[in-house]
Parts: sequence; C-alpha cells; structure tokens
Amino acid sequence: MNKIAIRKLKKRLSIVKHGPRRLYADMQTLKNEYLIKKKKTEWPLNSLFEIIWIDPADVIGTMRENVEMRYRGRRLPGDWDGSVIPIEDTVDYYVLYNRFIKGKDWEQILSDYQNEIGSLRYDYINKVLRLADARDELFRDMKRSGWKLSDSLGCSYLMTDELNINIARDGAFIRNHSAMHRLIISRFIGLKRVPCRIHVVHSDFNASISDVTYSSSTETR
Repeated sequence: MNKIAIRKLKKRLSIVKHGPRRLYADMQTLKNEYLIKKKKTEWPLNSLFEIIWIDPADVIGTMRENVEMRYRGRRLPGDWDGSVIPIEDTVDYYVLYNRFIKGKDWEQILSDYQNEIGSLRYDYINKVLRLADARDELFRDMKRSGWKLSDSLGCSYLMTDELNINIARDGAFIRNHSAMHRLIISRFIGLKRVPCRIHVVHSDFNASISDVTYSSSTETR
C-alpha cells in the first residue's frame, strides 16, 4: 500500500477524530467487516457499514449503557436487550417535546424539568443552551428536507454521527448511539423512514432483516 493510500485510509479511521482510545475498536470493527465480507460469520446484511431504513416509531428505546464499539458487527447473547430506556422517558425527549411541540423557551424547559422531575447536570444544561440555535435550525431543516444522511458517512468508515441501532431477540430496534435528537424530531414531524446502521444483533434473533426493515433507499420521507 503506497503512502497516498495509507493517508486516505487513516483519514477515514475514527482514530484520527477520537484518538488512540478508538484504535482497538477500529481494528475489531475492520476484522468483523472482513469476516462478514468473507461470509465467515452470520450477519443480516452484506456489510457492517450498509445503511438500512426503518420507521422511527419502531425504535422502542435507547440502551441504558451503549454496547461498546469493539462489538460492532457481532451477534451477542445475554440479556442486554432488556436494559432499555423508552425514548419518551429520556431527558432529551422531554426537552425537545416542550420546545417543538409546546413551544416553550429553552431556559424555561430546563427550569420546569428540575422543578417537576429532578436535577440536571450542569454540563447538560450548558450544552442544551449552547446548542439551542442549532437544535432550532435542525428542526426547521428536517421539516423542510426530512432526514439527511450524515456528512460524515463520506469521510469515515467507522465513527459517524448516523443513528446506530441494536436488534433485540424479538426483532425490536434499540438505539445504541448517535442521532438521538434527529430520532426524536423525526417522530414529531411524522417521518416514516429514517436511515441507520446496525451495531449488534442478538444471537437469538432468527428472522430475516427484511422482515423488520425497509429496503435500502435514498428517500428521507
């Protein structure tokens, strides 16, 4: 492999963006992708990096603790698919619902949450206020144009900010990481198809992926 090819590959590995802590996860992911491509392991798609389209209403919740990046592309046993927080019970859902459905001010939402439900970390409050304008613009943009595929898909094999889901033993979709705000907003504006990648699949899931997803598409609505 020549220097130019190596340089291009390094740009697309998440270690460049996230540092050495991601190196092991990157290597494991590439190994799993190799095994999938060579059909030496069972996986519901032809590639670990393939995009599928699902109904956002079918995402039953988000993981209490994300399945680690080094397991991406694996069929995992165990009860991890029972450790789920319903989307409607998350702080993010409360904040975005009160902003975009009820029309409240950001500061008022944060104050109401702490009065009604419980305290919030200072760093979370600071992040919400710092990104308030960006969230407003995201909502407007998604109402105009639907869900756009992440820009980072074109420049990274591994770490993107696209929605990553896990498939439970019964075929249910569980958010693992990324795109929480877009997932919630997509419900508010009535999107029926959103793009995602599969992170892990429960080892007891035996149905075809086509039974629980839409076919590949570039549609956003």
